[in-house]
Amino acid sequence: RVVEARCALLAAQNEVAPVVHYAENGILVTDYVAGRTLKIDDARSSAIMERVAKQLAVLHTLPMPEDIPMFDPVDSTRFYLESLPPEKLGPKERIRIESIIETTPSLEPNTLIHADLIPENIIDDGKKLWFIDWEYAGIGHPAIDLAFIAMNFELSDYQLDAFVALHGDLNPDLVRSLKPVIIAREALWCLVQLGVKDAPKGDLV
Repeated sequence: RVVEARCALLAAQNEVAPVVHYAENGILVTDYVAGRTLKIDDARSSAIMERVAKQLAVLHTLPMPEDIPMFDPVDSTRFYLESLPPEKLGPKERIRIESIIETTPSLEPNTLIHADLIPENIIDDGKKLWFIDWEYAGIGHPAIDLAFIAMNFELSDYQLDAFVALHGDLNPDLVRSLKPVIIAREALWCLVQLGVKDAPKGDLV
């Protein structure tokens, strides 16, 4: 929660996230944004996706704070994979995910990234877009956020090329190369969450 609050504050100071009013003891209070959360269907609107790309580009120009940990989708995927007991994921699926982990390119972290850009974490107030829910944010490579967008908005290859061009300074093939590990991470996260939900209350930490 400390890292979440720190990232939300940094983003807010640069008008990427709502203003933070209080961040202590695991409680985060921000401005209320009167607007609508985006939907997958918004990917059909080139105007909206252009706004998302440009706001994301602003985030990725922020300096890299030394007090924020790195977000690496490979490490995150490996952690979730190792957290699942054998009965929750078969050997074939494990081998496939391990192959994805091994073939994912290693990227040098160089900026603050959101790392959870589902449509519902982007609010449109009619004039400006706001990114919310910084729980998984950290230091990373900009292509990671674009890979999340590509997956969560279900962008076609053409849409992905256009989105990357609007963001600037990235290779669309690099973003594509990250999609498999992002997809694997999200699937494993869901399985881990289901395991926690089904666990006896005495086993929850």
